[in-house]
Parts: sequence; structure tokens; C-alpha cells
Amino acid sequence: MTPEQQEAYFKQEWMATTREFFERVVAAARAVRPQATISIYNQPTQTYWAWLSPSAALDQRRGHDEVPWFWDLIDII
Repeated sequence: MTPEQQEAYFKQEWMATTREFFERVVAAARAVRPQATISIYNQPTQTYWAWLSPSAALDQRRGHDEVPWFWDLIDII
């Protein structure tokens, strides 16, 4: 594999593993507390100050747009 292919593969595996982790955590929480409202603090990672810089805010937004399944998984932000 080329370095670019390796990087794409690593990202694909990381995203799949991360998704599985969060889905299992939320499923376990819902099994124990079915009436609970689910949220995960500071995930996907973000900082308040990054929103003050247009380029940093754009980078964060791109990261958030990569994980639409996450936003469907939780109840509130």
C-alpha cells in the first residue's frame, strides 16, 4: 500500500472501531437505564476557543460531519 492508502485504511478502521465502541456504550447505558437521556460530554472533541477562529471552526465542523451516526446515537448535546 502507498502511504496514502495506508492512512485511508487506518482512518477507516479507527472510525469503525470508534463507532462500535460508542454504540456498545450507549446500548449498555440504555439497557441499564432505559428512560435516561443519553449524552457524551465533549465528544466529538471540540474546544470553545476553536469556534473563534474561522479555519479552526471549519476543521471542527468537518470532523463533526464525518460522524452523523454519533449525532443520531445521543439524545442531547
